[in-house]
Amino acid sequence: MNIAETLRGLMRRWYVLIPGLLLAVGAAAYLWMHTPPTYQRSASQLLLPAEATLPEIEIKVEGGTAGEVETLAPNPFLYLGGLNTAADVLVSAVQGAPAVAAAAERYEGAEITVRRDPMSSGPMLLVDVTAPSDEAAAALIDTMIAETGKVLDQIQTTQRVPDRSRILISPIAVDTESVLGTKDRMMMAGGGGAVVALLAILLTAATDGLLRGRGRRAARRRARAERRARGKSGSRRRDTVPDEETPGPLREPAEAPANLVLLPSALPDEEDEDVVDAPATEPDPAPDDDEDDDADLPEPDAAPVGVRARRR
Repeated sequence: MNIAETLRGLMRRWYVLIPGLLLAVGAAAYLWMHTPPTYQRSASQLLLPAEATLPEIEIKVEGGTAGEVETLAPNPFLYLGGLNTAADVLVSAVQGAPAVAAAAERYEGAEITVRRDPMSSGPMLLVDVTAPSDEAAAALIDTMIAETGKVLDQIQTTQRVPDRSRILISPIAVDTESVLGTKDRMMMAGGGGAVVALLAILLTAATDGLLRGRGRRAARRRARAERRARGKSGSRRRDTVPDEETPGPLREPAEAPANLVLLPSALPDEEDEDVVDAPATEPDPAPDDDEDDDADLPEPDAAPVGVRARRR
């Protein structure tokens, strides 16, 4: 069965297909309405170099005494190189932190993701939280911002890094409103509707095949019945044919009788003459034993029985 035959079968059984498709639409709508939405929030954090690693900048004070200089703090955003490795270490540590797992378990269905920001080449972290409510999403994003700072401090404390040499982390962008997530709802509604629609198509195809097979079997039964009826009527007609009209086997021609005498034709062309059967005459009585032997010959004017005479 090819695609064209399948489509024709679906069109023939539209009364099965259309209710099935309507049921699929209803199932998708039901799943969409009864699947709770999710709320998503994101936050970006940037690692900053330690104060001790920044160079001191001295500039001469204008209008001051000779040799008077002023020391300025450098811009930390100009010294972000080398912090990408620290960002990778921090991401791994945060993902395995017990506090993060505890925060996710606090809200059923919540998800927390910490990764490097793929849109930035600097040491930036991207935190994504998904929660069943807007309040839960706001609480989780605040918890993760605080947790990343705690984990960074714990790592540096373990390594006995001086305070002036410690890497800092600063929030760059934090969502104040949640984004309504429809991914789960779309997956549930689309998957449920697709399954019901597929079942409706399979049911329609099976119904078409069953009905067509039943029709073919009925047609074959009718054809067999008609053939049997024609065979019976033919046998009855043969039984009513007279015996003389019934063709029989070919028989060999009977031998000519011993007393048959063939007379020669007086005409040169015998094909143009009409042939008629001469009337049969009674043969002469047998002569007595004492008569002449010539009496055994037939009379010239008498024709034996079965002799054909020809006339002009």
